[in-house]
Amino acid sequence: MENVQKIAFSNDILAKLRYFNHTQMVKRGSEEAVILEYGDQTVYIEELKESGTAHLAVEHCYPVIAFKGLDLNQWTYLNYPNASDGLILEFTGDRWRAHIFELKKKVNNAHWAKAKKQFAGTYLYLKMIKGVLDITVDENDILYYVGYRQEEIQEQKNATPIELHRGLHSGNHNMKSTASVEWEKGQTVLQLYKGIRCKFQKIVLDSQTGEGVCTLSW
Repeated sequence: MENVQKIAFSNDILAKLRYFNHTQMVKRGSEEAVILEYGDQTVYIEELKESGTAHLAVEHCYPVIAFKGLDLNQWTYLNYPNASDGLILEFTGDRWRAHIFELKKKVNNAHWAKAKKQFAGTYLYLKMIKGVLDITVDENDILYYVGYRQEEIQEQKNATPIELHRGLHSGNHNMKSTASVEWEKGQTVLQLYKGIRCKFQKIVLDSQTGEGVCTLSW
């Protein structure tokens, strides 16, 4: 981007970033699986699956550090089965912000439940990365993004046999599915510790190509 603020990372941060390419941090033989980019260029987050690909161009106004391949589970010191497609750290000059991305071809209730687990996994990776870089990211400075081609969130939750028998399900606003409520509000709670507040933004990708563009915002 032409309007990226000219803010330099400290030599200490740059030295620690180089550490991530060391085999002590990434499993031996898997160095290329975890992709690390940093600077002021547009960052591309991708998902490459047989069911469909997704390519998201992420524009920004401040220098960033992008971690990709977290979902490939190639890290030495954290073995967590779920992670998102990308994590971007943004440095504004006086604070760090984190942006966590998950890309999907289609989002339904089941896919949304899985995405929340992937967000939770990337939150754990974020804690590890913060420790290595010795930086602080406030909980209120973490934003989540979900990109998708199709949205098929089921509004009503499935009624239990008791609810059907009592007629409680029909026309009851309180019977909206959890996924539907969260999707409308753009907010959920990740099931880690006592619960991690998760504010997310929705990004609609091209229905044919799976491509999209977004700008880091707050």
